[in-house]
Amino acid sequence: MSTEIITGSGGRPPGGIGTAPNPADTRAAKRLGTRVLVVASGEAEATAPHVDPVVSGLVIAGAVAHRTLRALRKNYPDLVMMIEPTSTSVWATRELPFMLDVSGIFPEGLDDVLDAQLQAGATVAVTPTAVFQAGDSDAMKAALEMVNKLKRDDFVFLLPIHYRWLDKANIKQLIAIIKRSQHPVAIALVDSSSNPLEHAGAIPGYRRLFEAASWAMPWRADLGAFDALAHGARAAVIGQLPSLRRIALPGKGGFSSDKSDMSPHVLLRKLLRYRRSSKMQQDWFASAAPETCPCPHCGGRAIDRFNGSDEQRLEAHLHNLHETTVMRREIDGYTPEQIAAWWKQRLLDVEYERQALKGRIGVEVNLTPDVKEWLRES
Repeated sequence: MSTEIITGSGGRPPGGIGTAPNPADTRAAKRLGTRVLVVASGEAEATAPHVDPVVSGLVIAGAVAHRTLRALRKNYPDLVMMIEPTSTSVWATRELPFMLDVSGIFPEGLDDVLDAQLQAGATVAVTPTAVFQAGDSDAMKAALEMVNKLKRDDFVFLLPIHYRWLDKANIKQLIAIIKRSQHPVAIALVDSSSNPLEHAGAIPGYRRLFEAASWAMPWRADLGAFDALAHGARAAVIGQLPSLRRIALPGKGGFSSDKSDMSPHVLLRKLLRYRRSSKMQQDWFASAAPETCPCPHCGGRAIDRFNGSDEQRLEAHLHNLHETTVMRREIDGYTPEQIAAWWKQRLLDVEYERQALKGRIGVEVNLTPDVKEWLRES
């Protein structure tokens, strides 16, 4: 599973009108390689120095993403960087599947948005796609038709979908549309109530999607990114914060179990789970010595030490980035079959790690719902 590094600005593909690129052969796909990128917003500038330029990259979210990218590009000319559009704040319609300014004398087109991202320094552009209601195939087909008409191969087709697109009633239609895309597709799950992969039937649908697609990647994912890679995804984007690991429904805020608790969610790689540092302190290590972490950001200190300050939260997020980068490095050069075997072994190892921690601290450590489902479906 190697990653090709190609630098420079975007551009239009060779060939005349009517050229229909295979998604895997596009310039965008080659630039993304098999990377596991991180999406960050306010912490993007502080995160950039810690992103592995060989196997990872940075996706910048937020209202000032273009300005942030222009500033970062000067210092990181070879780092793969992208801009996440702000288009997921609205629902897609057949008439307006993309967020474009069409009110002026010169209506904004898709090419204009993509060109603006590339001019700001993006390695690959991202379509400003609105969110698709579950089962609204008319709007999605309209978006696909517009994307396939573009005579360029320097972008990915962002597909923000309500989580119920993964239901048995909708997944076949979703796959049929994705397979018709001539460009790489980035799948972003939308949910304001919980982890979208915890809904009944979501994980089988998610796996089926990536197994069938020509070139697709999870966008704003959590550790489900690695499950997707084990089932055919070509690259992945993992959110730095819980709010960046899924998209909220338009008009609604994101889900939070405790909005007053600002302590960060810390990735415990061997347990394949994120856990608030405050919850680790209260539930696991109140009467036992905490686990320590040897990563460069922890330096052998306690894994539950993080508080809610901006400095501590950033340190925890950089720990998380290091841990997902380690996981990506472990599968470098692997075939799809080898990635699947690696992931299954990682899932099986969780039970051993869970029991070992339970034995040391004397407290029950449960498997997360997604790990249970990944194991059950493997």
